[in-house]
Amino acid sequence: SSDTDKDGVSDADEVRGLSNPRNPLSTPGSAPLPNDPDVDGDGLTASVEAAYGTNPQAADTDGDGFDDGQELSSLTIPTDKNSKPGASGIGGPAMAMGPGAAGGVGGLVSGAGAGGAAGLVSGMVKQPLGLGIGCEDCGDKGCADCAGGHPEGCGCGHCGGHGGDHDFDRDHWEDLPPDGNLWIMMHVDGSGSILNTRKALDEMRATILKNALLPYYNNDEGLYDRRVQVVDGKGERTLPFFTEAAKEDNVLAFVFQDEAQPVYHMPNFNKEPEEKYVEDLNALKDQLGGYGGLYRGVMFQVDRGKTYAKSFKEFVENAWRGDGYLSEASLEKYYWEDNRHHIKNHDGVVFSDVYHVKDDADPQYYMNLIFEASRKVGVDLQRYGGGLDDGNYNSKTQKD
Repeated sequence: SSDTDKDGVSDADEVRGLSNPRNPLSTPGSAPLPNDPDVDGDGLTASVEAAYGTNPQAADTDGDGFDDGQELSSLTIPTDKNSKPGASGIGGPAMAMGPGAAGGVGGLVSGAGAGGAAGLVSGMVKQPLGLGIGCEDCGDKGCADCAGGHPEGCGCGHCGGHGGDHDFDRDHWEDLPPDGNLWIMMHVDGSGSILNTRKALDEMRATILKNALLPYYNNDEGLYDRRVQVVDGKGERTLPFFTEAAKEDNVLAFVFQDEAQPVYHMPNFNKEPEEKYVEDLNALKDQLGGYGGLYRGVMFQVDRGKTYAKSFKEFVENAWRGDGYLSEASLEKYYWEDNRHHIKNHDGVVFSDVYHVKDDADPQYYMNLIFEASRKVGVDLQRYGGGLDDGNYNSKTQKD
């Protein structure tokens, strides 16, 4: 993929990380440059706003209900109100156009410009969380294994150019552990700071998620209630939740969190791993060692209104990906980008991360998030309904 400023970070990762792909001093998770404020609180500093052509005085430049930081992290266009997370549209954020910047930086525009970063070719985006680009001709939903490619022979011409391997059985791609043997556990930050998120998840579990997944759980409500849980949180040390979840055989473990305790990371500046974080991390790794089933751990970093804890976002990125000050104390071994074989084969342990999640949305929003994040790591819950047939189906965020 393209790296316009040659800083070792692809343009697509810079867009998702809300940094400037034209400035090598600006990288995801780096400290803001001097005299470069974030005036409107959308997660973008003034220089980054200038690079993307957004309004530094308005958190939501195009007025579509999603702030500029949310749109960029979802790879939608923050200057076009018709392009927003979950909506059908053309892929790739618009970059500030400059002389000679044909097709935008790294091809990250709505045209079919050559050199599209991370496989973001022109087409219908059906998964805003980086789950692949759909094709209207073949109906393919994309997969994490090819990051936007399509099966050979579909006629869309999107697969052959990147060398993706689609010789596996597509029915197998959507398989889940049989007979309702998948645990779905959702943990919410126990500090009380995102109670509205917890309330929406409880309502989702009792209504639309149950309607969607009950066929998978053999239409047995008792089995569903035992296997699909919203777990009470205790404080903001969440690695023990992932450890406890790993005691079951086949697990989708989701954490919704806006910040962590200082025993995990300092609020403003981090130089080395904190002792309690290392303690909890080692306990989790011990539990995952030799794990024989399917385990997926997903961290949803939740914004509070128009703001988010930047130090917590940095912490999660480093902890999940093995970057920065946590390069020697992380879950990098399990990070999804390096575990595509487990995603393809529906086995092993995989962790993933999603950023800028709303803290006060309706149950359908959170179900869409969960389905899309699950598909990214090779667990297609939507096969079993996913709102496709019920009255709460949202055509803007889910297309067959």
